[in-house]
Amino acid sequence: VPIDPNYPEERIQYILKDSKIKILLTQQSLTDRFSGSSAETIALDDPAHPVYRESKDNLSVSIDPEQLVYLIYTSGTTGQPKAVMVRHGSLLNHALAMREEYDLQPDDRMLQYISISFDASAEEIYPTLISGAALVLPQNAAEMTGNDLLDIIRTHSVSALHLPVPMWHYFVDFLHEQGEPLPDSVRLILVGGEAPSVQKFKLAAQKAHRPVTFMNLYGPTETTITALAFKMPLKEDVHFPHNQIPIGKPLTNVRTYILDSQLQPVPSGVVGEIYIGGIGVARGYLNRPELTAERFMPDPFSDQPGARLYRTGDLGRFTEDGNILFAGRSDFQVKIRGLRIELGEIEAALEKHPQVKEAIVLAKQYEGTPRLVAYLIPQKEANLTIAELRGFLGQHLPDYMIPAYFVALESFPLTATGKIDRKRLPEPHFTREELADQYEAPRNEKERILADIWQELLKMPKVGVKDNFFELGGDSILSIQVIARANQKGLKITPKQLFEYPTIEGLAAVAEEGVAIQAEQGVVSGEFPLIPI
Repeated sequence: VPIDPNYPEERIQYILKDSKIKILLTQQSLTDRFSGSSAETIALDDPAHPVYRESKDNLSVSIDPEQLVYLIYTSGTTGQPKAVMVRHGSLLNHALAMREEYDLQPDDRMLQYISISFDASAEEIYPTLISGAALVLPQNAAEMTGNDLLDIIRTHSVSALHLPVPMWHYFVDFLHEQGEPLPDSVRLILVGGEAPSVQKFKLAAQKAHRPVTFMNLYGPTETTITALAFKMPLKEDVHFPHNQIPIGKPLTNVRTYILDSQLQPVPSGVVGEIYIGGIGVARGYLNRPELTAERFMPDPFSDQPGARLYRTGDLGRFTEDGNILFAGRSDFQVKIRGLRIELGEIEAALEKHPQVKEAIVLAKQYEGTPRLVAYLIPQKEANLTIAELRGFLGQHLPDYMIPAYFVALESFPLTATGKIDRKRLPEPHFTREELADQYEAPRNEKERILADIWQELLKMPKVGVKDNFFELGGDSILSIQVIARANQKGLKITPKQLFEYPTIEGLAAVAEEGVAIQAEQGVVSGEFPLIPI
C-alpha cells in the first residue's frame, strides 16, 4: 500500500485506518508523519534496526496468482479515496505483456519518473527488472525542469522515457525552444494519463534523429495500469485520419468492448462506453461491496467461469482498423495532470468548509489543458478568499485535486426539471481583483522578469508582486516552466523555492540573497538501504 508522505494528514490517516496496515516501512525523517498509526513502524534507513540482522536470502514463499499484490488508493465520489485491490496474476501478466510491447533488452535504461504512490510506476519498474534492464532513479522527479530531464537522459543514456502527457508536452516545447534534439539514446517514448497532442507528436518527430517508437497507453487502475496501447514510429509523416492519437488495442489476455446502454456491442465508428475484461480486472474495491458491484459485472461475452468486466465510464469508438479512439467521459470523473479525479470528492471537501453552502467542481479546458474550476454558493454573510479556500482544501486533498479557479455564485442554474444545469455555469473570468492583496507593481529588474514570465504563462494582463502564483491558477507543470524561463533570464531558482515563496516579491528576494541554487538531480546507484520513493 504506497502512501505519499506529502499527502495531507487526514488522507494519510484515512488510508492507514481503512487498509488496516500492520507494518509500515518508511524512513527516519518521516516517522512523525505516521505517529498516530498503530502499525509497527520500521525505518529502513536505520542500520541499527533488527531487520538488518535478518537473512538476505530470497524467501521461499509460494505466491498464488489470486493473492493481492497491492492496494492503490484513487479518488472517490463519497469524499474519501477508495482502494483498488490488484492481484499478483494481474500484475505478472501486465509486466510480461509490457516487456514484449517495449521490446526491452538488458542494455536498456528506463527513467523511473512516476511516484510509486501511483500504479503507473509499476509500468516502469517491473517490465524493466524482469528484462534485466536498468532503472534510472532521479531525485525529486516531480521538480525536474526541462534542463534537468535532458541532463539525466544524456548523462545516463536513458533509452526508455515514460512521462505523463503534460510533462511530455512541456519537454517537447522545451526542446523546441532551446533548439535541442531528442537525445540519441532514446529509442522508446511512453505517454499516458491524458490524450497526447498530434501537434506535439509531430514537433517531437522533428527532434528525433534516430528511429524512435512512440506508445500511447490507456487503462484505469481497476484493470491493472495499462489495458490498451497504440504503438507507432515517431515520424512527421505518420497520418492520423481523425486528428487524434488512438488509445490502441488491448494487451495480451485483455479484452475490450464498446457497449451501448443495453450492454450491446455498438458498430464500428459509433460511440459507446468502454468495458474491459480479462486477467487484468481487479478484485474490486476494499470495504466497498456496493461500489464494487456497481463498477464490476459478470462478462456476458466470456465462457470462462467467474469472468468479469470493468465499466470504465470512458467513451470510445472503434476505427476501421480495430483501434479505439477516446471520446470523453460519461460521468463526473476527469483526469488532471494525468491523474484520475472524482469531482465529487473535491465537492465534498469544499462543503466541509463552514462558510460554503454548496459546491460544484468542473474540469474546463484552458489553453488546451484541463483545469479544475470550483463553483460555490457561500453561506450568508460569508467572507471567503481564494487563499483561505486553497489552504482549507490543502488539509484534506492532495495538491493536484485543488481547483485552479473559484467562482462564487448566488445560486446554480437549473434545468426545466429542477436539476443543476452544469452546461450553463459561467466560464471563469479570473481577475486579480479577487485576491486579498492590492496590486503592487514590480519594483526592480528581478521582479519585472518574474512578472513578465507569470503574465505570459498565466495569460494575465498584469500580476502584482504580492500575488500568489497558485491563487492565480498556477500548478506544478506551470511551475516547472516558470523555473526554466527564469533560469534562462539568469534567475537561479528551484521548484521547491516557488512552492515556499509563491509570490514574486518572495521569490525575487530569495534569488537576490544568492541562496537560490538549482536543485541537483542525482541518480541512485550502487547498494543502499531500501527506502520509500
